[in-house]
Amino acid sequence: GINVYYATAHMVHTTVARNTGGNGQGIYIDGGHLWMTNTILVGHEVGIQVEYDSYATMTHTLWGAGAWANTTNWVIDGSLDIGSDNWYEEPDFVDPDTFDYHLARGSAAIDVGLYAGVDTDMDGEIRPTDGDRDTIATVDLGADEFVPHWAFLPLILRNH
Repeated sequence: GINVYYATAHMVHTTVARNTGGNGQGIYIDGGHLWMTNTILVGHEVGIQVEYDSYATMTHTLWGAGAWANTTNWVIDGSLDIGSDNWYEEPDFVDPDTFDYHLARGSAAIDVGLYAGVDTDMDGEIRPTDGDRDTIATVDLGADEFVPHWAFLPLILRNH
């Protein structure tokens, strides 16, 4: 997962899934400050643990559900602000058993993100930018931006 020790970090478009190290935390903060935007945080014993004298602020977070639910979403001895934009649904990854954490069609993470100044995803595919928001849906949560791939068949017209 992610460990923040006596540091300050701001992370955007992060996917943290199925980490088993330490005490099974996805994110552990000790003596640090963390801001996260557009995060998928699923499949852990503890989603995020914030120790004394530490704080985290999270906005636009998918916490998981069903097989992807965290056993406990958070353990707080410090301060945690999760804001009001949270989803408790399955992330629907393409093939997590082979470590393919791309978003599958229908994922709860699609089109619910907040524009955060990141123009491409982990594959270099374009994310909608602030100027595109009038014509394109909002960005996705996590490291991957779902891009539908369409196949167009030829159109044949007959004269009658």
